[in-house]
Amino acid sequence: MKIKSSDPHQVRWFSTEIPPHPRNTARDYPDPVLEVSFKNEEILVTSNGIPTFEFVSATPNGLRGQDFKWAIPCFPEPADELTQIPLLGRVAITTVGLPIYGPNEAQYPYPYGDPYISGILD
Repeated sequence: MKIKSSDPHQVRWFSTEIPPHPRNTARDYPDPVLEVSFKNEEILVTSNGIPTFEFVSATPNGLRGQDFKWAIPCFPEPADELTQIPLLGRVAITTVGLPIYGPNEAQYPYPYGDPYISGILD
């Protein structure tokens, strides 16, 4: 992991080592990449989305590097009212830079079904 610029205490939220899993390396998957930098009042996170754990495909989707970029406030404040997370798309990130997606899937096997119940949760 690369940390650029000043290091506010929030850097502890992120992993400091991003080693590739040997089986992912043997399958020629890219190595995991995570960079954290700071600008003004934001933590900037860049990741290729490759896991540090063994990737076992449970869906027809393969594993390939992505170009994820997130800006997180250094000093987040609670919202004035509750907001539901989106049903589809990215809703969060892990401390090693992996995206977490909404609770529903589209198209396969049932549009907007539950990936856990459908047995396709990656």
